[in-house]
Amino acid sequence: MHHRRIAAFLTGVWIAGSVIIAFIALQNMGSVDRLMTAPSGEASKIIQKLGHQPAMLFLRYQAAEMNRQYLSRWELTQLALAAILAAILYLGTHVNRLMVVVCGVVALIVGFMHFVLTPEIIFLGRELDFVVDRGRRLWTLYALYAGLDILKVLLVGVIAGYLFVFKTRTRPRGTREGAAEFETADR
Repeated sequence: MHHRRIAAFLTGVWIAGSVIIAFIALQNMGSVDRLMTAPSGEASKIIQKLGHQPAMLFLRYQAAEMNRQYLSRWELTQLALAAILAAILYLGTHVNRLMVVVCGVVALIVGFMHFVLTPEIIFLGRELDFVVDRGRRLWTLYALYAGLDILKVLLVGVIAGYLFVFKTRTRPRGTREGAAEFETADR
């Protein structure tokens, strides 16, 4: 089996998934502003009944709930990806063990995001979803989350780069001549 290829594929999926989730989260919040500036006929009637400010707050709440759900599920997926990638790197490839440590650091970052940061963002966000000024602490948490997400993607990129750049030799299987060829090629 081609463990390096599987590991490289997983890092690509991980990076692509992180970029897609970030794009979706930004689009969800931006769609509220787009909808409020140019609502369709029926939406315009509903917005007029509710009032501009309450409708905007409700739509932002909906977008924020979707983002919270997507991010929470993506974090669980990343924890699974980290476990699988670490196992493949450790057991299935002959890569530098430092890459396994980097994968562990990424898993710790994702664990911190999922079990500490995201619950705080969800709790504080739900309290402030219907408030016009969302508060400095929530924006600080969002900034910390974004910074950790960028760091995580960079570290996964380091693993991917290592898998693509550094080639490892495999030992020939079988006869003693194969072992002798390996020893002479090593010099």
